[in-house]
Amino acid sequence: KVVYDTLLTNELNGLDFVRTFNFSLSASTKLYGIFQPNVLGIEAFRHTLTPSISYNYQPDFSDEHWGYYDSYTTHDGRVVKYDKYSKNPFGGASAGESQSINFSLGNVFEIKTEKNPVDTASQSKKIQLLNLNASIGYNFAADSLKLSNLNLSYRTQIGELLNFSGSSSYSFYDNINGRNINKTLASQGRGLFRLNNFNFSVSTTLSGTKDKDEKRTGQTAADSLANDGVTNVHHTDYVALYEDQPTDFSIPWNLNLDYNYNLSKSNPAKPTISSTIGLSMSMNLTENWKITMRGSYDIENKEIAAPQIMVYRDLHCWEMNFSWNPLGRYSGFRFEIRMKAPELQDIKVTKSGGLYSGRR
Repeated sequence: KVVYDTLLTNELNGLDFVRTFNFSLSASTKLYGIFQPNVLGIEAFRHTLTPSISYNYQPDFSDEHWGYYDSYTTHDGRVVKYDKYSKNPFGGASAGESQSINFSLGNVFEIKTEKNPVDTASQSKKIQLLNLNASIGYNFAADSLKLSNLNLSYRTQIGELLNFSGSSSYSFYDNINGRNINKTLASQGRGLFRLNNFNFSVSTTLSGTKDKDEKRTGQTAADSLANDGVTNVHHTDYVALYEDQPTDFSIPWNLNLDYNYNLSKSNPAKPTISSTIGLSMSMNLTENWKITMRGSYDIENKEIAAPQIMVYRDLHCWEMNFSWNPLGRYSGFRFEIRMKAPELQDIKVTKSGGLYSGRR
């Protein structure tokens, strides 16, 4: 004989309050270490340490003491707890206690160059060599896997052309079939931690000499990204960035190259790798025409990802924009002529297809 439970719900109208709170405490400081070799044009090395610690606590509001949750018992004796205020416009109180402590350590390595003794107008320069940050946390309220991953991030700039950035994370727990288990690697004599994820990117931007007398503006997203120095962007996601931005005719050409690499070992038995080379190039064809081309090459899958061609034409009081994605799942086109004045840009003629269908 099968027995089923019948659940009856009753909604009550009334005035009541759901009050929640949390508590946090943090502290940080800075420590400096300076070495002055005065050799090879280097006046001083400086290492800045920024340690910080924070504690966060939120009680379990599903506890009977708070009165926000109630319970019922099924025919087989199972007790089910439910939030009495879950259907309110702002929801009810969260269940589960949260209590954690987090540590982080920031490191900045810099050098200061010497002044040119021959040139009285020369100035010393401060150059940042490396920015390295580490963080880790411990969750007292968790029933297992209390220790969080060790996270590292780093970035540096080589000269004025090459930018390097990356991050990595390390787990202290063993992993079976892609799922961490509550056994530390140290307890099994397998080291302190294992690599969970690693990624880095290298980018460079080259551009022509800026014409300071050029004051016209129009629209294209690629120029905005390149001119603002945004280089660490995964090109297969560029479609989400295709928003209206002013076109800059003052830079005759701009070239952006980047390389992105990612290694994921969430499942140590089946690591995954992604590796792409990205290119973004824009140039002024004439005084009123600008063209932008960009895309990326997926090295692992050996295919071109999300190529795009954008053409902009200055029509004095009007402007023309044409965007074309020729390949892949993001393929489509959009052609638009509109007024340049911001308050009149709703006056426009648009034709689109593929990915851009329905976009206005």
